[in-house]
Amino acid sequence: MIMTKTLKPVPINRSLAFVAGVRHLISPSPPTCGSKRGFKVTTVVLLLLVFLAVNVPPLLAQTKIQAKASQVNPSTIRETVKTSFGPAVEVVTAFSPYYLVGDFNGDAAQDLLVVVRIKGPRTELATDVNVFNPFERPKAIYPADPAANPTLALAIIHGSRPGWQTPPALGKFLLFGETPILVLNYGRVISAGPQDRKGLMELLKKRSAKFRADGWPPAAAKGDSIVLGTEAIDSILYWNGKNYRWEEAAGGE
Repeated sequence: MIMTKTLKPVPINRSLAFVAGVRHLISPSPPTCGSKRGFKVTTVVLLLLVFLAVNVPPLLAQTKIQAKASQVNPSTIRETVKTSFGPAVEVVTAFSPYYLVGDFNGDAAQDLLVVVRIKGPRTELATDVNVFNPFERPKAIYPADPAANPTLALAIIHGSRPGWQTPPALGKFLLFGETPILVLNYGRVISAGPQDRKGLMELLKKRSAKFRADGWPPAAAKGDSIVLGTEAIDSILYWNGKNYRWEEAAGGE
């Protein structure tokens, strides 16, 4: 489970004590008229030390929290999906990764995306789940017999301010439909080749330059995006403020 805590600023008295000690070492006696240049250098060094003393500890703590965001207890994911979507879907852990945590809608709260299998009838799906097909644009057709027609989907939870683990969710989406996306190919779940289930999706942060040559993330993306592999080329899924959009990289069919 992601542990979120409020970051506390470094007490100002501790910072000042630290700076005073350093200043004593650097300039043990008051500057004279002939040492103006040295005094200016000392002042710049002191200002830099103040900045580091106040800002570095919170930044390090924030980095640790972000690192934990990708290390979620699997049981937490299963329980959250079951609570949010009902017994109609189950988490598919065969893929690596099979879930992503990010801020998809750009509200500074953590959201969750999980690969799931539709296993029950529509009546078992929570009534507040938005069923949507972002891939071919036709309305998503819920499988009449999920047992006979295994269907994979992307379950997405828009978290409230505490995060996706804390109900109520701000939005819940079940995305599926005819698509070339590999992570939604049920054949890969039952494939004997482990490589068929690895590295098929990744998180693309809002300000990332990794796929800048492809024009990603799209200007319409409100938050982090999801890069999804296909047989031919990478594709991207993102929230545009109203719903989820999917598009292939330049050169895709």
